[in-house]
Amino acid sequence: MVRRCEKCGNIIQSDQYYCQYCGTYSSNLSSESISNKSNPPKKSKYTIVKIVFTVVVMIFSVGVALNYNNESHNTFERIDFSSMEDHAYIAWKVVSSHSIYNVDVVVLVDGKQVFSYEKLKPGYYCYNTQYYTYKFLKVLGSKTIEIKAMSFGGSLGSQTSSKTITVYSGEYYDLTFYV
Repeated sequence: MVRRCEKCGNIIQSDQYYCQYCGTYSSNLSSESISNKSNPPKKSKYTIVKIVFTVVVMIFSVGVALNYNNESHNTFERIDFSSMEDHAYIAWKVVSSHSIYNVDVVVLVDGKQVFSYEKLKPGYYCYNTQYYTYKFLKVLGSKTIEIKAMSFGGSLGSQTSSKTITVYSGEYYDLTFYV
């Protein structure tokens, strides 16, 4: 007698307990003969893929339609981001607090290195003024930034000093760091 797997519906020999197609173990395999039961329709393996593809195409189509609609009927001018730049003058003095050995110094503004100095002597300082250009929203007119001075080497090892300030258009800022 021929049986069918309850999970996938494929034909299984009567003396087997595992389906050779899906690997399902079942001692309760249906024992209906093939002639008594018509073949159930098999589910497509790609049904989910077809659904996802259809949804993606629909979303893309709606996006293209909205973009076309906005560009053809847009009464607002495009924003020119280059006119949204502003600047501030930032001067910093980095003082070595090391007592025996020279140190190398770097200064970072928002994580980007903008200044470096090699072999700063103990007790000495280096000084620099930076013309800092930044992006901002026109309605705000300012930006909060972090300035960090770091020293490497020396008798005390690496040291870091940082300050967070809000800069405004055309203003001058004077900062001192001890590293």
